[in-house]
Amino acid sequence: MAVVHVNDVDLYYEIHGNTGFPLVLAHGYCTSINLWKHQIPLLAERYRVIAYDARGHGLSSALAGREHYTLNHLVSDMHALLQHLGIDQAYIAGHSMGGATTAGFAAKHPQMTKAALICNIDGGQQPSDPAVDQTAAETRQKAMALVRERGLADYARQQIADKLAPPFIMASEDEQQIFVTRYAHQPLHGYLGVGEALPWRDAWLTEAAQQLTMPVAIIMGTEDVMHSGAEILHQHLPQSHFVSLENAPHDSMNARPEAFNQGLIEYLENLEQGKPVAGRRVL
Repeated sequence: MAVVHVNDVDLYYEIHGNTGFPLVLAHGYCTSINLWKHQIPLLAERYRVIAYDARGHGLSSALAGREHYTLNHLVSDMHALLQHLGIDQAYIAGHSMGGATTAGFAAKHPQMTKAALICNIDGGQQPSDPAVDQTAAETRQKAMALVRERGLADYARQQIADKLAPPFIMASEDEQQIFVTRYAHQPLHGYLGVGEALPWRDAWLTEAAQQLTMPVAIIMGTEDVMHSGAEILHQHLPQSHFVSLENAPHDSMNARPEAFNQGLIEYLENLEQGKPVAGRRVL
């Protein structure tokens, strides 16, 4: 089991593929390395894939308290892991919370970021709507109350019962079991700490993401609530490539894995071959 102690936490990580340029995968909130189950085998044929459980998730340490889950903490963890592995530069890819970590890491460590692949997150660009924000805050508080009372597995089952899980999960009993298991394996301190800290909303990210200078790919499902914010980020970054996945929700890499993989690999291949990469792709 590969674990490194950095920044007062133990980070669990895996390396797949022994050759090729390094590619880091950072998962989202309430997930783990397993989020990338449809991507890692394919990517490992081409790259040295480094996937890790963020603090508060999976097999990594889960400290109590929102103060341990700022975006700066997440960026610093990624940096410390790459330093531990002796990696000077890599492709950095992340989903949701991991996408915010990717954008933040690229802003703070541009020399280490050959390209940033920001997936299913808006880089802090989504316009604020007080009514929507209030509803979201109330929903989070209800979710946290349920989790404190009944646990994360029951929370996931309630999401399914209320038909709030994504359609691809609602349509499959196997996917529903995966969904419940995913939450059952989520550490409680991490769920509460990140859910209260909301690191993807840290104020410094908005301006930092707009000023990225390296190649950037933005991959988004059209059914993701942050799709419009991701469009705004794309407009701020003339060098960026926007991949829009039709009828895909927030977990686009699991809902439409073939399309997600195609968009990601096509982008990296074009980048490596020196082809123009700025623009748009609909899959």
